Amino acid sequence: RGCKMMESVCKELGVSYKNNGSLVVGFNDEDRTVLNELLERGNKNGVERLQILEKDELKKLEPNLSENVTCALYAPTAGIVCPYTLAISAVGNAMDNGAELKCNFKVIGIDEIENGYKLSAENDAVEARYVINCAGVYSDEIAKMIGDDSFSVHPRRGEYILLDKECGDTVSCTIFRTPSKMGKGILVTPTVHGNLLLGPTAFDMEDKEDKDTTAEGFANILGNTHETVSGVALNKTITS
Repeated sequence: RGCKMMESVCKELGVSYKNNGSLVVGFNDEDRTVLNELLERGNKNGVERLQILEKDELKKLEPNLSENVTCALYAPTAGIVCPYTLAISAVGNAMDNGAELKCNFKVIGIDEIENGYKLSAENDAVEARYVINCAGVYSDEIAKMIGDDSFSVHPRRGEYILLDKECGDTVSCTIFRTPSKMGKGILVTPTVHGNLLLGPTAFDMEDKEDKDTTAEGFANILGNTHETVSGVALNKTITS
């Protein structure tokens, strides 16, 4: 249902969308247990046509998967979109319908008023009945401005590698690892523009402004990708 809705939204906004399906791959019996739990949860949530695929079926669907992959949860309704063009198009659509975009508006104070809130920046202010706190790693600091100190954000940096379009057909589905407490791990996915995207890493950070990319991060991405996609196929994509 969610994918159909996203496809409809992308069509309305003129944003590229591709229904390519996804695989959450497993390597052992422990992974299989988790995949069966995800299958049950997905069925309860109304995700259509979910199924567990075995190794022979997977190799037909994705020939470049590693020989170490034993099973996977297949979601044929999954899709991909360019998040940047989607966000920009959504903002443009909102402005066409009367919204005002304010850039470089750093909130330094929030006051409750009779009909909502007043958000103040250095040389500007806006009033709103409702305010959505989507300040990312700074959402805890925004929350504190209205007296909510119930949570704090500890940043985690993620690095990606974007490969050339010559590599885009290495896989057709979006390939996830079986999730752990650190997330879904390193994914391998085509993009709507025909590239191949690998990542992300997940390094806990102290500095919320640290956006560095590192050799350690790239090595981590490539090492994990080799475990999911066959080494021969990946080496060919990186050296082509």
